[in-house]
Amino acid sequence: MISSRSILKAGVLLLFAPLALAAERDLDPEQLALTYHKLAGKAFDFDRHAAASRVVGQASGFDRPDVLKQEIARQRAVFDTASDQIVFETDIQNSISDYDHDRGEFSVAIFEPGSYMPVYFNRQEYRVVFANAAQARAIRMPKEEAREFDRRIMRDGNRSVMTPVRFRIVGDGDPAGAVSGQYVVRAELISAQVLDGDGSVLATPDFTATPAAPPVSFDPLAVDAGGLRVGVTADQLEAAVTRLYRKPVRRPRGPRSDSDPRFTGSIEIDLMECIYVPSSRDREPVPGDVCLRAFYDKDGIVRQVRIQGVLPRFDYEQARSAAIARFGPATAVSGGSTPQLSWGTSDPALGPGLTLRIDPYGNSLSFGSGDVRAGSLDLTLTDTAWAAATAAPAN
Repeated sequence: MISSRSILKAGVLLLFAPLALAAERDLDPEQLALTYHKLAGKAFDFDRHAAASRVVGQASGFDRPDVLKQEIARQRAVFDTASDQIVFETDIQNSISDYDHDRGEFSVAIFEPGSYMPVYFNRQEYRVVFANAAQARAIRMPKEEAREFDRRIMRDGNRSVMTPVRFRIVGDGDPAGAVSGQYVVRAELISAQVLDGDGSVLATPDFTATPAAPPVSFDPLAVDAGGLRVGVTADQLEAAVTRLYRKPVRRPRGPRSDSDPRFTGSIEIDLMECIYVPSSRDREPVPGDVCLRAFYDKDGIVRQVRIQGVLPRFDYEQARSAAIARFGPATAVSGGSTPQLSWGTSDPALGPGLTLRIDPYGNSLSFGSGDVRAGSLDLTLTDTAWAAATAAPAN
């Protein structure tokens, strides 16, 4: 197996390379990857990864089929024994911030929001995020004590420190919604230390004093999207839309509709109001525009609401932080020109309980040549409990 250690400095990925230092602890990337796939419920291509392994690559052409079968069986055994009780250990090279005079503390870079530990297995990156990192982020001390502490960590001309950590994998995604990627490993720290260049202990966070709160399941019926809820009657939602925005249009589901067949109709404020379409009309979206579409079922109960608001250009981090504060830890986050956060379980056809697309610069608005400077927030709220209990009829 390949032995590896992660190297992260100042919260930015620099390198993750195989090392074989007997005095230092090694992290098994294969076990981490397979444990993550099992706990996150994400498919793992055993055939492809086994074929790319060193033992199969070094086998003769005659023996390769048998060696491949053995390697697949070995990897499956590692996968089958994986659990959230496996403890991983490694040393992270990172840094300590300047002293924050207002807060009276230093910060450890790897434990800041948006930081992650990269682990590579067969050329695939796994981004390890510590869900309880906030408990280890700050090193608090009075200003006079901090002056000597600062002098100590600057002894070698930089603010580098070594952070030995012990952790276990608990799921998928960054609960703070700050780290995106194909495979974001949610981990929980069991212990950690911060060491200077001589190996002397600078700090030992206490994870027993304020244990991480148990995860709370996301309930789409308990929140609203722009003041609108699912689980209410179509009449109630139409009245709310009229009160909060303007009179919407109600439409029964047509024979050519591409909406989910479990829906029988929709309540709408034209979605085209939030999109600029060249040659179709002159008007461009402007801050203050709101578009929405809500779907109701055969009983007249609203089961999904999508609402998009056009806003003056804004800061992504502020929007992300506000969303996490309002809706709780995100289940998953993806990047791109329009980053997306999601909460709750997901229906195969309708998606997660809540999806938020954050577009600070208006990439989804398709502006023309005007001078409008705008962004948008796009929320979709879905009654996933209803979806799970309702079989989708054939079209």
